[in-house]
Amino acid sequence: MSNSPGPLVSVIIPAYNAEKTIRRALESVRLQNYAPIEIIVVNDASHDSTAAVVESFGDPTIALINRLVNGGVSAAMNAGLRRARGEYVAFLDADDEWLPGKLHKQVALISAYPQMTFVSCGGRFISSSGDVREEFGMKIPAVSSDLWRKLLADTYVAKPCVLARRTAFEQAGEFDEKLPVAEDQDMWIRLASEGEVGVVLEPLVHVHDTPNSLTKTHALRIAEWVMPVVERNLERLKSRLGEKDAKRILRERQGTLGRNLYGFGAYGAGIRWLWRASLLGHRPIENLWYVITASPPMKAVKATLRRIQGA
Repeated sequence: MSNSPGPLVSVIIPAYNAEKTIRRALESVRLQNYAPIEIIVVNDASHDSTAAVVESFGDPTIALINRLVNGGVSAAMNAGLRRARGEYVAFLDADDEWLPGKLHKQVALISAYPQMTFVSCGGRFISSSGDVREEFGMKIPAVSSDLWRKLLADTYVAKPCVLARRTAFEQAGEFDEKLPVAEDQDMWIRLASEGEVGVVLEPLVHVHDTPNSLTKTHALRIAEWVMPVVERNLERLKSRLGEKDAKRILRERQGTLGRNLYGFGAYGAGIRWLWRASLLGHRPIENLWYVITASPPMKAVKATLRRIQGA
């Protein structure tokens, strides 16, 4: 922990059947060189030993909320927000982890900008075998007053990367409990539209590939929730957007959604969304090239070439 205490940070960890990963998440918070911290684990009616693992720490800084009925990740995070006492609130999924120094660096940045509603950071996607698949979250400005425009068009912020002012939620409201996924994207757009956003341009989070994650479970239906979230926020912010900008953002988001679906293996849905974006003039040649290079046959060829090169 740091020698000179800073403002209290409330760390909210929603957990559902997370007995295999919650210890790693909690240890990564306890290893932060920052104080004071309160950790709020919201056990969303798990039917495994998640609660027992949390209780085994015997740490007075860890508060465990046991929900009797599973309400989903939004309800769990809202329960954590209502319990939080910190000036800042940070979020961590139970299957992910923070790297040392994350909180210290983020609090230093947000403290320097009174109008900043939240600060994010870079991260690494970690495969099931423990390898770094790719880095993310660092292709945006370190400080921005209009990041909400980019967040409408694409996903740049992951939940475990966010540290926000607790007071910012008074303006933005709670997480939308009707959304099984994309609830965090919706919230980051809302928070970003209320002030500045900062980004620590370093990979300070590890997001682990988890077989039964919500993103994978709902991959084929994700468009049902993402596009209405984007359209609703476009309507809310239309006075700050011109018609041309709003149309550009919409087609960019359709292209992004198509690529994500195609990458998940939902090839038909991915092609349909890429086709829609292309018809609206969004990178038709690039979209076609992506479909070719990310297709199953091309992936097989690339895998074979990697094996040959590694032999």
